[in-house]
Amino acid sequence: MNQTPWKKIITREYSFLFVDYMIGAYEKMKSLVGTTLAYNLFKGYGKFVTIYRIDEDIKQSYLQIEKIIISNQQKVIGYMTTYEALVKQAHDIIIKVEENQAKNQKETIILFDKILSELLCYYLFFVYMGYAAHLLQVRKFLAIREDRFKKIRSINIDVECNQAFQIIFGMYSKDLGELSPYMKRKEIFDFINGKQVNRMVIEQRKERYVRIMKKGKTSDYSFVHAPRVLERELPKETVNQSELKGNIAHAGLAVGSAVVLFSLEDMGKVKEGDILVTPMTKPHFIPVFSKIRGIITNDGGTLSHASIIAREMGIPCITGTTYATDIFKDGDTVLLDAYKG
Repeated sequence: MNQTPWKKIITREYSFLFVDYMIGAYEKMKSLVGTTLAYNLFKGYGKFVTIYRIDEDIKQSYLQIEKIIISNQQKVIGYMTTYEALVKQAHDIIIKVEENQAKNQKETIILFDKILSELLCYYLFFVYMGYAAHLLQVRKFLAIREDRFKKIRSINIDVECNQAFQIIFGMYSKDLGELSPYMKRKEIFDFINGKQVNRMVIEQRKERYVRIMKKGKTSDYSFVHAPRVLERELPKETVNQSELKGNIAHAGLAVGSAVVLFSLEDMGKVKEGDILVTPMTKPHFIPVFSKIRGIITNDGGTLSHASIIAREMGIPCITGTTYATDIFKDGDTVLLDAYKG
């Protein structure tokens, strides 16, 4: 049997539940926005998940986006409007729950679930559109609407919704709030409807899990079976430990100490003159940007958040290295040559 050519793409601070929502989005994206991915491997550990995909599947998604733009640009503009409206609706629910203004707990959860399930289809569409900016028609479309697209891509809705799970589901019960980041959507609604859920399986997901999509069909592997599945699915990755290459997001040269950021909890580590190494920059990293000399990310393209921030600040930036956070450790001396990439 031929091995799936998985390639590491990103590491994110996403919960098991957010991964479940993403899988649901991939299952319905094709009919809603005209493109999707059929292959994904999610390797979860603690609060983080590393996502693997295959190149041909991603390239096909880029081509589908370009075809949609060529055939009907107004449709894509409509997607922008729909996405902005869904983001506002999700924000409104989060604020209501945080301020204890949600009158009907179950109805609020059902509405949030419906909005997020649809919202993520558009969110993922615009993520891949940004990565597809090397294609001529995509690049032309984005050049005309650069400001609006930047605004859309700067919305941190994935992080906000992921962080809101415990608050939104916790208003129903403290027990559900604590369990929800490690549950499937179906399990949450089983819980709300008084059905039994397997707490042992849910608790085990806090440590480790693997979820694999192949041709749109998802298989789940538990704490016990995850190591064996990973050994079968993922070849041993060899990476040049002394030199890492990526995309030039903003040219320049910088030397400094590496500081590896995964989440908000890491921001206190950043010192003046550091080189920021992260899976991807996020809007809530803004307080540390004034201290750093350069940015290196695992993923992202010319229109990623890191690229935009680097150009605005005039600091060197390399994106799309894939393995930066695997190789660099806090305090490593880094030469960031964003002339050569």
